[in-house]
Amino acid sequence: MNLFAILVPPIIGAIIGYGTNCLAIRMLFRPHRAIYLFGWRLPFTPGLIPKEQGRLAKKMANTVGGRLITPEILARELVNSPLLVTGAAEVKAAIRKNLPQGAEFIRQFEHPRLDAEGPEFVKKLIQEHVGKLAGIFLDHNKIYASMKEGLAEYLSQEENLALVADKIDEGIDRILNDELKKAPVISALEKAAAHVTGHIDVKAIIEDQINSIQPEEAEMLILSVIRKELHIVMALGGVLGFIIGWVPVLFNLFG
Repeated sequence: MNLFAILVPPIIGAIIGYGTNCLAIRMLFRPHRAIYLFGWRLPFTPGLIPKEQGRLAKKMANTVGGRLITPEILARELVNSPLLVTGAAEVKAAIRKNLPQGAEFIRQFEHPRLDAEGPEFVKKLIQEHVGKLAGIFLDHNKIYASMKEGLAEYLSQEENLALVADKIDEGIDRILNDELKKAPVISALEKAAAHVTGHIDVKAIIEDQINSIQPEEAEMLILSVIRKELHIVMALGGVLGFIIGWVPVLFNLFG
């Protein structure tokens, strides 16, 4: 058996293996649209991906919208996002900026119900922590009035406002750095995310966006992601074809 007869079958096998894999991959995308001949749609047109784009869009929408974009995931991503830290810094700055106006509002705040219930609340605190007898003899109305005046006086000092701002900053930082204290924040964000997703059909939006992609654009997007892997698949087809091409050669040599 001459050298030509030995090498030709593996080489032809490699060409066929590589070529069939190239054709199969190309048929995933091409032709982009159906081709008709005398009113009949030619088989395998359009390509598999353009033909099944609607079904693929629905599947991807159900997967992404139902499993990957949930209120719980959105909330946790927001909590762990740098945006939360940035937002917290902005909140701190806003509090410091508006704290003097807030203090002035508190100093001038008058509310009939609060002023009516405030003394009773003070009386209850005295009885619980000092004793019922003290609650009888101490003038809780005067104590409440003194507390209001003391708070107003305290908030009138700039250095005290700075201390209040520092304490607020510390409280925000503790919430951001403590997983237990993050829980209420996560819960609130989950409710907000659930409210948003409840009014927005995420699945429909994803499905519409995928369906709106033109077949040419879809091909470019997919190839930009898996071009290297597809080349490996084509190369493997050539390697397998080359190996299979040796089978008849070996039978002829040793048969």
